[in-house]
Amino acid sequence: MKVQGKIRGMKDVAPTPRGRLAGDWRRVADGLHTDIIFGRLLPREHLVEDQLMERFATSRYAVRAALDEMQRRGLIVREVNRGACVRDYTRVEVEELFELLETLQAQAIRRMALPLEEDTLLRLESLQKAHEKASRDEKPLDLFSFNKAFHDTLFDSCGNAHLAQAIRDYAQLIDPIRMRRIPDQKWRREAASHHRKMIELLRGSDHEALVQLCLDHIEPAKYFYLSTQSG
Repeated sequence: MKVQGKIRGMKDVAPTPRGRLAGDWRRVADGLHTDIIFGRLLPREHLVEDQLMERFATSRYAVRAALDEMQRRGLIVREVNRGACVRDYTRVEVEELFELLETLQAQAIRRMALPLEEDTLLRLESLQKAHEKASRDEKPLDLFSFNKAFHDTLFDSCGNAHLAQAIRDYAQLIDPIRMRRIPDQKWRREAASHHRKMIELLRGSDHEALVQLCLDHIEPAKYFYLSTQSG
């Protein structure tokens, strides 16, 4: 079964900016990243340089630099004589990516000095309120941004900058998988509830309860994505 590329039940995401200076490869890369996360570009969909040049009103150099960056982020692949296309994920890859991310997150949580400092807790509470508002207002780009900031702030508290960066990198790889459920209001409410419970646990000292909650938080997205795959 093919993964659906349209986001139903929510307002359209903001259009990609156009008409800026040629050579702005970061703008092109960020636009493609957003398209992939929210399913406007589907797995295995080809990325044609001439079409991207026209769409972003930019140069071939900027498009190629943006594709280089997207390949570095792990969201596209390039094949000889076939060009660039959006990365597809096999069932094995999905299972392995989630297993690795879950392992990294568990290690980060076990390193945390609980309870967290009050300044960090207040920052998490602020981000969660913004995340819930974005969900109510059906603003998927804002919801994604606040969700990312929440988790970055959480795992930055582990005391190991390299571990926190590894979590960022692998979370980025599964963003297109996790965001498939963003139109689901029930899922969004559950995610918000998990965030609130995480903050409660971060005020205490039960590392293992927090490890389990983070596992419960991300696994449903994996099962949902796998349920849409035919092989």
